[in-house]
Amino acid sequence: MRGFFDTSIKSVCNHLQTFHDDNEKYGITVALLVGGFAESPMLSGAIQENCSSWKAMVPDGASLTVLKGAVLYGYDQSVIVYRVARYTYGVKVRSKFIDGVHPEDYLVFNEEGERFCKHIFRTFLTEGTLVRHNQIVYESKGSRPFDSKSDHLNIQIYASTVKDTKFVTNDCCFCLGILTVTGLDTSIPRNQRRVDYTITHKGTDLHVYATDTRSGRKLNAYIDLLD
Repeated sequence: MRGFFDTSIKSVCNHLQTFHDDNEKYGITVALLVGGFAESPMLSGAIQENCSSWKAMVPDGASLTVLKGAVLYGYDQSVIVYRVARYTYGVKVRSKFIDGVHPEDYLVFNEEGERFCKHIFRTFLTEGTLVRHNQIVYESKGSRPFDSKSDHLNIQIYASTVKDTKFVTNDCCFCLGILTVTGLDTSIPRNQRRVDYTITHKGTDLHVYATDTRSGRKLNAYIDLLD
């Protein structure tokens, strides 16, 4: 009978072992087991054996905990007060070029001759950070196109598996989504074509809200963080 569950038990233990082996980083002392498999003494015993410095605990009603949580969340997403950021999240921006810090390959000039570095990863949420439901995690005032002929602005959201990420071109980065604000008035100076935007954490999504400050036109986009 035990052999029927060996593969599942081994998979769970191998996953937990990665945290147990690096416990100085995570500081875990208890493995709280919930779900239909939680009440199996074979599973709790295997976890206790493989992760000996932890205490494996099975609360009363453990088998229904996940189901109850799903029902509660379906009625009211705000019941989950905090979530832990899975990745480090940032926006793609240009910033003033710094000699010796930024790669020469990323040097670009605007129409006024000012030097900028492209492909910058500007972090707004770091992996492992606790983030509240409906929390504004990033706000930008007065973003504008890089050249005078442009009638749009791209807001590009990235994620990274590395906390201290500098550039969106790094192998650890991947693009989550792009919100393009189009229809900016090219008859006015570039520095007057401004877009304000915020990024808000809502449940399992990032919501991007953008406003063309000239026309008052509003746009939004939702980025699913579960993918």
